[in-house]
Amino acid sequence: MSPLSRRMTRLPSLYASLSKVKLSALVVATTVAGFQLSPGSLQLPLLAWTATGVALSSFSANTLNQWFESPFDAQMGRTRGRPLPTQRLSASHAFSYAIVAGLCGVGLLAVKAGWLAAVLSGTNIALYAALYTPLKRSSVANTWVGAVVGAIPPMIGYVAGGGGFDLGCLVLGATLYCWQFPHFNALSWNLRADYSRAGYCMASVLNPKLTVDSALRHSLALLPLSALVVYSGICDSWWFIVHATPLHLGMVYLAYQFRQNPSRPTARRLFFIDNPINKRLTNQCAGPRGPTDYHGGCPGYHMLAGQGPTVTLCMERLEEILRNTELNTAAPTRPVEIPRKRRNAIDTMQPFAFPLVVPKPSSSIPETLYQRGTARL
Repeated sequence: MSPLSRRMTRLPSLYASLSKVKLSALVVATTVAGFQLSPGSLQLPLLAWTATGVALSSFSANTLNQWFESPFDAQMGRTRGRPLPTQRLSASHAFSYAIVAGLCGVGLLAVKAGWLAAVLSGTNIALYAALYTPLKRSSVANTWVGAVVGAIPPMIGYVAGGGGFDLGCLVLGATLYCWQFPHFNALSWNLRADYSRAGYCMASVLNPKLTVDSALRHSLALLPLSALVVYSGICDSWWFIVHATPLHLGMVYLAYQFRQNPSRPTARRLFFIDNPINKRLTNQCAGPRGPTDYHGGCPGYHMLAGQGPTVTLCMERLEEILRNTELNTAAPTRPVEIPRKRRNAIDTMQPFAFPLVVPKPSSSIPETLYQRGTARL
């Protein structure tokens, strides 16, 4: 087999790595849930076209993310084996792939699902690649931008399925937006040392009080959103509130505990609140008085009720990956000192300064790439 043939056979796996296909599958799953909750009739061909367009858009955003962050990926054990740090693909090749995938995804949505779905998809690519990615290194606002990115896919599904940019669409996006904060903030609390070593500007590192306060505020916001779900027409039965309210009250209680005593146990309880309730709500969906009078069935209902199983799965996987990240602790370090007023935001926290690890170049990391990454630090 010629070198060109061998390279061509490796391209699918390299593209899959750039696209983060598992993460993209979770994005598609939330889009499908939004499609199911739309007021239009369920059309499987349209659903397939919508899912394909969103998948291509997600491939584009994830590839652009790796294109921007390749110097930093080269410095972490978890990411240094990706196609760009190892130069199995050139940066121009990856950028071209991202542009083609993005144009195809947005174009497909424009033709099959409507211009509004295409605009939302294009906006999401821009937010993720051009705003969220650089903000991770410069501002704690990246969490809020990332929550918007996570809330848009179900809105794409909603408008593609026959809904408009109406109250129902906004409530759907707002529900998933608010749901992300208690879960992600709880996760980031336990991973704040890893985030600091990697050079990410996370609120759990730089402003712990903001982390616990925002988790509680957004948990409280889910309570009125339950009523708006019914008022907006997404759900036809007020029975939905009976199912969603206990879960949201439990989340508020655990978020309050997390705020009063920020620690690993309280963070883990907040993060995993919905898992024990998942089976019970699933069984109730099939009951005679279950939420059968709403658009879309159980998957969309679970997302609206505050469970979001796909997002939970993604966060569990993220926690596992970050815990297995290998760092070269013997490498030269540059300490990142946290301002005193932020250190003392929570009395239970001790002053600390995490090192930002900068590993030395190795045979698997090109010298030029290492220099680019070090210069940005």
